[in-house]
Amino acid sequence: MPKKPNNNTSKQYYSVSLERGLSILRCFTPDRPVWTLKHISETIGLNKTSTYRFANTLVQLGYLKKDPQTKLMQLGPQIATFGLGYFYSNTLREIARPLIDEISDTYNITTELAFYEEDTIAVELNPFPRRDKVAERLWQTLFQKGVLIYNSTGLAGIDGDALLIGPPFIIEENEMDAVVDAIDQAMADVLG
Repeated sequence: MPKKPNNNTSKQYYSVSLERGLSILRCFTPDRPVWTLKHISETIGLNKTSTYRFANTLVQLGYLKKDPQTKLMQLGPQIATFGLGYFYSNTLREIARPLIDEISDTYNITTELAFYEEDTIAVELNPFPRRDKVAERLWQTLFQKGVLIYNSTGLAGIDGDALLIGPPFIIEENEMDAVVDAIDQAMADVLG
């Protein structure tokens, strides 16, 4: 739950109603993508009538979807506008784009960006063509160099490869540099 304002000026212009509506949206996670109204009400600590009003408004605006038979709710397609708007306006993407393009041009592959901020991961991904078995080849080469990555095939219902580098949050800068150097060398070895 985000912090509430802690000074009088901020409190004066703080909308508790908006906070409550957004708290409903924060209930929906990959681990729990479907909710009943009762469980939402209990989770956010709001009475069922108020929760219904907020949820119904979010359904009408397309931020939530409600199954007419089961009454179960899940995020609606309109919710993506928030994430995409943030992702495409983020400065990190602009800073990283030249490096991503250079990697793509050097190795003739599609390379994209993912970043982590607070408790959110944003990803832009176009997988390697599956026929090239790039994920397996890079994984093997990096494994031999002592670098562990995740490889994945058949992403999002499409025939493609991708790699995920998931360093620990406590990684030191020199360790991250070593990982990047190993990946650079592995890409040169595998992709020529």
